[in-house]
Amino acid sequence: MGATEDPISQSSPSQLNTATQDGVNVTTQYPTSDESQGVDVTVTVSPTETEISNISVAISNTDSAFVDFDSFGVTIEPSGAAEVDEELQFRGGEIQRVYRIDSLEVDQSVTITFTTYPRQLQSSNDRLDVAQVNYEYLRNGVQVPDNPPARMTAVADLSSSPVNEAQSLRTTLDGLWVTVGVSILLGLVGIVAAVWMYLNSDSGSGPSRSDISDVADDVEELERRLEAVGQEEAQAEAEDIKEKIEDLKY
Repeated sequence: MGATEDPISQSSPSQLNTATQDGVNVTTQYPTSDESQGVDVTVTVSPTETEISNISVAISNTDSAFVDFDSFGVTIEPSGAAEVDEELQFRGGEIQRVYRIDSLEVDQSVTITFTTYPRQLQSSNDRLDVAQVNYEYLRNGVQVPDNPPARMTAVADLSSSPVNEAQSLRTTLDGLWVTVGVSILLGLVGIVAAVWMYLNSDSGSGPSRSDISDVADDVEELERRLEAVGQEEAQAEAEDIKEKIEDLKY
């Protein structure tokens, strides 16, 4: 069995994303409590069936985020239940922090916490790979996985980032502009239709002067609304229609 890839699944709306594989749990949280643009990552190793030993956990950057290697913390439960060594390694130009744990029994755990930061926030990045977590260990003398290391990708939900919130607001405003534009267009079409019907009436008994005045007032109101929303081209068209209607009153 080869190395496996298991992206973290989303559990909205809490923005806590969790994956569990072979007794290794990876959780991301965004936004963090200090309201920075960092993503909190928690890696917990805890056997569920039997004791495991010779445990190695390596944490590194991704192409889309970098790890704050000064932010790491380790918690052992219960206290003193395991010996944990850690070191910072440089391999092939890449940095990784490696944790080695002697052994863990069922109901014992080692939790590693750290913070990562997106290299760039983009509106298209609702979900981002923020850390690579590789692990391996022995269980009943058998290597897990059999072709080490196993790989897990920590994925964060960034839908509430300032960039995505701004994009959401822009989309809402764009929708509003479409609604306003359609309403304005329908208003102009109705007014033009009324004028056209009068000018092309065979009977010569078009709308009364009072009716024409009412239409002119409606156009003037529409013109004011167009000016208020910055629709200059449509405003000019409304002004032209209003002048033509005014001519009809004489």
